[in-house]
Amino acid sequence: MKRAFLILCFTALFLCGVSSAAVRLRPQSSRADSLTMTLCGNLLCTEEGGRTIVYAPFRRRSPAGGDEGMIAKFYVEGGRVTRAWTTSAGARTILTAPAEQSRFIPGALVKADESVGAIASATGLDVAQVKRLNSFYLGKNMGAPYPVAMTLPEGVLYVQTDDGLICALDASNGRELWAFIPPQVLRKERVESLLNAPDDMPWLLAGALTAEKIDEDGAQRVLLWGTLGDAGSGLYCLDITAPETPLFSWAREKLDDGTETLWGVSDQVTLDLGDSAAAPVVAPVSSNAVLMLPSGAGAQGRLWALAPTSGEYLHSCTGEEGIALMFSPLATQSANGRITRITVCDDAGGVQEFVRKDAFFELSYRLDLRARAGIEELDLLFSPLLCPLPHENWLAFIASSENATVVAACPAPLRERSWSDLPWRGGGWGWYHRYEGFHSVVSALFFDGLLYLLGREEGRAVVKIIDVNGSRLEKTVEAAQDSVTLAVADGKVQVLSAGDGTLTAASVSAPTPPAAAILYTLYR
Repeated sequence: MKRAFLILCFTALFLCGVSSAAVRLRPQSSRADSLTMTLCGNLLCTEEGGRTIVYAPFRRRSPAGGDEGMIAKFYVEGGRVTRAWTTSAGARTILTAPAEQSRFIPGALVKADESVGAIASATGLDVAQVKRLNSFYLGKNMGAPYPVAMTLPEGVLYVQTDDGLICALDASNGRELWAFIPPQVLRKERVESLLNAPDDMPWLLAGALTAEKIDEDGAQRVLLWGTLGDAGSGLYCLDITAPETPLFSWAREKLDDGTETLWGVSDQVTLDLGDSAAAPVVAPVSSNAVLMLPSGAGAQGRLWALAPTSGEYLHSCTGEEGIALMFSPLATQSANGRITRITVCDDAGGVQEFVRKDAFFELSYRLDLRARAGIEELDLLFSPLLCPLPHENWLAFIASSENATVVAACPAPLRERSWSDLPWRGGGWGWYHRYEGFHSVVSALFFDGLLYLLGREEGRAVVKIIDVNGSRLEKTVEAAQDSVTLAVADGKVQVLSAGDGTLTAASVSAPTPPAAAILYTLYR
């Protein structure tokens, strides 16, 4: 979690494998510790035929070394969870970006085993290494899905995995259509770490995915963007308008020696993204769609804006001096669909809000939750939760302190206001409260005016239910010991428990009319 930047001349932009790209070691806690399939990331919830659908990522320790993963699709109906399918081993198609004249270029993805020489020339790898890498991928199961890296556009599920692949799955049956290796993964240091030490393999991709429709020259395209996270300071873009024939659009990465490598990007502005694992936000700004991404740990907090289809730099603005931004941003839009505010948590116990000014945004206000709550050691766990209430929108924040959880909430937008510990004083005040002995919160869900938190208290798994507007603790409900996340199904909040690739559900709320819900789950 470190980094810096520099401008390259245009002639050096497409060179691969000549600059430093240190391999990032994955966190110790991220390794699977058993041969049992355990839930390892955020659930992706949607509806299909009037039923709630859940896509769940699992992983386990592979007997062959490293981790392996799978995705399972479940129907949740009437308190019952039924598995529709799970991914399984089968013939794989490994794709890469096309290459010519010793560089990767935009265009239709090509099969790795048919482009060995071009890949070697573009990366500095030797032909034997490229062949060995392709054989490695063809002979293994799907890698461990990254916790926040699944998206589902147009009936295809895209998953980012630890072994450096983006896997495209048919959402109707779980069959893998293809798997793509981004150019950043095909660096000598990373390939060698993957092939030579699979048991100690780092996360080769550790970011988030976003997919959106973009209008371009009168035609509508579906684009997929992914960030590298702890694996590196960069991002990439695929055109998945036709999922069977995907296109490589562009990619960029800042290296540890301060230089930047660009693929398919023509600007000369170096992006200091840090270890950004946030999902990019795509929205109209000044009538044009813009790809927005906050920098991550290791970089000055900054909000970046790029052209979605080309990856070219458009705008940027800085946050509070010397403070890194964390998690994905919460974007608030106006009635005409334009983004007016972006709210991002930072790594100093605060929340920063950026507002529109002229062609882009600027920092408007920083809420220092450590100062407001009078707690020096306070770290936010999730992005801000938007809480739509009948007469106004609120924001909720969940943070951890020593053996306690701090919950705070206030009307949106952020601004200077009075704050109080419970009981709440009403009006325009914000409130906070420290729930002693309640800790290890892994999931937070807002649904129908109530905030649900899944964590542990006195050795038990419990769900705390808090009235956001009234700010009073409603109740504490005991949950199963293997509870892993919250979800909404059949108009009820459910606690989901996982065991060896399966899910079970238990309701924790009375029946209510269906409503929009916002869910965050944390995986350590």
